[in-house]
Amino acid sequence: MVSDPWPNENQYFMAMGYACPDTGPGGSAACDPAQGGFAKQVYRAAWQYKVYRAFPDSYRYKPFQTNTIQWHPNAGCGTSQVRIENWATAALYIYTPYRPNQAALNAGWGTGDACSSYGNRNFYNYYTQWFGNSAIVLDARFATLYNSLNGSLGVPTQNSVAIGGGIYQKLEKAVLYWHPQAGAFPVFGGVLSGYRARGEATGRLGFPTAPESAVSGVPYQDFQNGRIYWNGSSIAVVAGMWSHYRKGGGIDAFGLPKADEIAVGNSSAQEFGKGTVTWGPGVGTRDVRGGIRSAYLRFGGLSQVGYATTEEFYYAQGAIQQFSKLDIYWTPAGGALPVAGGIRSALNRNGGVQVLGFPLAAEALQSDGTVTQAFERGLIRWTSSNGTSVMLGEIGQRFKEVGIEAFGEPTGVSSKVADGLVHEFSRGTVYAKAGGQPVMVAGGIRSALNRNGGVQVLGF
Repeated sequence: MVSDPWPNENQYFMAMGYACPDTGPGGSAACDPAQGGFAKQVYRAAWQYKVYRAFPDSYRYKPFQTNTIQWHPNAGCGTSQVRIENWATAALYIYTPYRPNQAALNAGWGTGDACSSYGNRNFYNYYTQWFGNSAIVLDARFATLYNSLNGSLGVPTQNSVAIGGGIYQKLEKAVLYWHPQAGAFPVFGGVLSGYRARGEATGRLGFPTAPESAVSGVPYQDFQNGRIYWNGSSIAVVAGMWSHYRKGGGIDAFGLPKADEIAVGNSSAQEFGKGTVTWGPGVGTRDVRGGIRSAYLRFGGLSQVGYATTEEFYYAQGAIQQFSKLDIYWTPAGGALPVAGGIRSALNRNGGVQVLGFPLAAEALQSDGTVTQAFERGLIRWTSSNGTSVMLGEIGQRFKEVGIEAFGEPTGVSSKVADGLVHEFSRGTVYAKAGGQPVMVAGGIRSALNRNGGVQVLGF
């Protein structure tokens, strides 16, 4: 290893090598002493590079394309393929037209083998001696990918960096990512900005697993744990949502995502063009679609309705979907209506829609805090003091008409007796024969009726 090959300053700067053609004795540089010294060498070299760029067709090597470059003036030493990325590198190869082989590189400042050339190697050695080792080297794990890009994303701007079990390396117009399981892929443009905003390879998405593609003109890219779409802004579908979206038919079934997944407590939801997907503990992901979805969003979405605990199911002429905070019932005639709280609990305990039918209106809150909700075949009433009472059929309909002033406070659930219904109120017992008008029996007659077998013995 030669530590200082040019102890004489004039020789040192002549070796930069303007006016040092390879025509001296024995192939040595026949340098012109009149062009020696730092100032002349730098000035004349800069001038010469300008000439190369001004007349590109006069020279063998061209920027922005792959060039065939010999290892040595002896053509028998062979050639290599080198993509020249810019004018400066093209000028360097025009001036020193051979590529140093591995023996020349291994020799440092010394001599390689019979096929070694030294011009470009010495330029690199001088540069690093003056300015330190700041060379940017393409990581070998990106070599195949980089060559396939044909320079479209620019040259590396920094050396590779380890991240999350893999590596990344920045180019002028993209970032290359590599992982032993995922492979090597570029990420660029809007997708890259969204990827960075979500923590890149150490975030929820992981490493890219495919190149960028597009659907309906919208770019997207797949990652280990999700996908990013770019449609003026980045939207990600990640983890459990991504698995559900992919297995459920993707963009054909759900449309494009409209926003990122949101979380409320231990649940989450994401909006798509054709539906909403919710996730909840113990139930996982569920789809919310159509008229029920419209109501779900109108009623407050995840924060007010909660996550879906069932898929939408159909009964008679309508549809039902249950959520963690309320249930939504939909019919063509009445649209979507919520059933919540104590009324929901009472409805589900007492046969649900099969017994009471669909709701006819949203629950009504009275000034004293009483809540009532009318159904096709009954009425449910809730108070903080007495809880819920379920009045079926004609009894519920009659209670809506006459109210507590006539019947008093209802208790419990209407019972089926013979071919009618019976319900207990604080002022008496109300009987309703199927298709008939409800009648109250109170006081001593009520007591006597109950003592003597009720309507089973005496009838309605």
